[in-house]
Amino acid sequence: MKISVVTGTYNHIKLLPKLYQSLKNQTYKHFEWIICDDGSNDGTWELIQDYASEDWVEGFAQTNKGMRLARSLNNGIRHAKGNPVFFVMGDSYLDVDTLEKLAQSYIPQSAGSGLRRHVNEDGSFHSWEWRYRKNLDGLIVKLKACITDQNVKIHPFAHLTGNSMIVSKEHLEKIGYWPEEYEGYGRDDLTVFLRLERLGVELYMYNNIIINHVWHGEGGADNPKNIELFEKELISPGFDRHDKKLGKAFLDR
Repeated sequence: MKISVVTGTYNHIKLLPKLYQSLKNQTYKHFEWIICDDGSNDGTWELIQDYASEDWVEGFAQTNKGMRLARSLNNGIRHAKGNPVFFVMGDSYLDVDTLEKLAQSYIPQSAGSGLRRHVNEDGSFHSWEWRYRKNLDGLIVKLKACITDQNVKIHPFAHLTGNSMIVSKEHLEKIGYWPEEYEGYGRDDLTVFLRLERLGVELYMYNNIIINHVWHGEGGADNPKNIELFEKELISPGFDRHDKKLGKAFLDR
């Protein structure tokens, strides 16, 4: 199985070398790396061009200056020759056996995401992301809808995230790739998983596939336009009456 690792970057000159080195050190070697830059002005694109001199790396650029991650990633997807596609953003890097675990555990025709381990710039542990549960360490969990005590239906897509997304290229093509109408940060990855769920794709949490996300002062709010687009997606025809409640509840997760 050849894995296509697709990375979106914007001004990641300090962090991208960690991802590059972690990919070079992978125990599983049957993969390609596709890097998609979104108009960096700090030397990231020049660094990508240097990496692309190696036969396992391809680099592509556009000029939206950090506002069009989805368009950038879609450019990478269209050039992907492997399957599945594994999304790792430019502020993250892998454990040495991450791709080996992916190759061993990926369930064909499924979609899902791994877990993000937040780390400091020196590599020391900072925290787990919000989806982490100690009782699920290392497990592959098939996600199912459930109803909360407040009568809110939580759909499988709500447990997943774009940085560590694992999905077949075929399914991405069927849903029209990442939604390019979104700008800046927030909700575009959830829309991908929501559309995959509607397509009938089984969704999983791959808790054995870990990526290291460098903590650099997160806390920015999602783009209000993206929140509005996401809420419209939730209540569009084909889903059930619980979705609007889910939208409100999920925005405050």
